[in-house]
Amino acid sequence: MIESAKILREKAWADLSNKWSNASALALVLWITYMFSYNLFIFQILIFPIYCSYPICFLLNHRGAQQALKTDMLGKGYKQFARITTTMFLSFLYASLWSLALTGVFFCVGLLLDFKGTPMDSEYLYSWWIPFFLTYTYKQIQYAMTPYILHDYPYLSNNRAIKLSTQMMKGHIMKYIKLYLSFWPWWILVICSLGIALLWLSPYAKAAEAIFYEQVKEEYETKHASRYR
Repeated sequence: MIESAKILREKAWADLSNKWSNASALALVLWITYMFSYNLFIFQILIFPIYCSYPICFLLNHRGAQQALKTDMLGKGYKQFARITTTMFLSFLYASLWSLALTGVFFCVGLLLDFKGTPMDSEYLYSWWIPFFLTYTYKQIQYAMTPYILHDYPYLSNNRAIKLSTQMMKGHIMKYIKLYLSFWPWWILVICSLGIALLWLSPYAKAAEAIFYEQVKEEYETKHASRYR
């Protein structure tokens, strides 16, 4: 059973107790890395292992690993550079293709209305980004467990890891969204602090997400116990 957002946050806070400095250091390194790669997609691809290692640090910390929140843990993903990079690129590609497909349907509806004598106004034409954004966000939420799956199931192929994330998230999309929305006071603090509070919000949110993953994983494996005997 997936616990409420409040309980997940409480457990995440307990996991980070006396470890905030290390957790914030991880977030800072990730932020600096992102800023250096922001303008070049090829650089973002090269640091996919760092993006994947970041949530794993909080997962291992939740499981009791002593050195899980050390900054050098962010480089562990490079041991599986090809697998991680390919998988994360595919998840980005699939989400983009789904978004483009739904946006295409959006335009086709507009053209059909135009053909029937109801001309597309400029507001409709320029609102293409709405179905694209919503679809892309939905697919990324479905794929959100992929970094954890790559760590816990090293024998899975790229596409199987992405599919397993989608299967685990089935029926839990709204719970995941509610979890992140429950951090709204922190987002206000991030705005008021000009982004500085993100160094604490990011680890807090990822720690809660790691616990969320443990619970959806346990639920999925319980339902499909025969596959894991």
